[in-house]
Amino acid sequence: MQSTFDSLYKSDEDAATNGIPIIIGKNPKGGEVTLWIAENLNPKHKKAMRKRSKKMESNRTSDEREKLVCEIYAEGILITWEGVIDSNGDVIEPTFENKVAMLKKYDRLFNDIAAISENHNNYLSEGEDPDAGEETEGNLEAS
Repeated sequence: MQSTFDSLYKSDEDAATNGIPIIIGKNPKGGEVTLWIAENLNPKHKKAMRKRSKKMESNRTSDEREKLVCEIYAEGILITWEGVIDSNGDVIEPTFENKVAMLKKYDRLFNDIAAISENHNNYLSEGEDPDAGEETEGNLEAS
C-alpha cells in the first residue's frame, strides 16, 4: 500500500529524468516535431542549476542570466527532439548549443516547455490516475 504522499506526488523516475515525448506540431516538410521534456527539479535539472548557481548570483545583466537559464533547461529539461529542421530543410541536431539557441530565440517554446515540465500529472508513477487534476496529454498544437 502506498502512502498518501506517494500516491499524490511520486513521479515515474524514468519519465521525470529522461522526459516524456510531446508532439508540438509539424515541420515545413510535414513531419512531426517531438520534444522530450523532463520534469522540473529532476536530478539532471538540479545538477544543472547547482553548476550555474554562482554565475547566476554574481551576474547582474539580464542577457547573461537569460542565457544561463536556457543552459539549465537545455541540460536538464529539454532532453532531445526529433523533426526540427532549418530553412533549407536540413535537420537541426539536438546538441546542447542548438537547444540553448532555440530556447533563447523562442520565448514561447521556452514557456511551453516550462509549463509541461512543471505539470506533475505528466510524470505520475505507473498505476496512478492521470486524470486526477490537470490534463496530462501534452500536445502543444491543441493548446
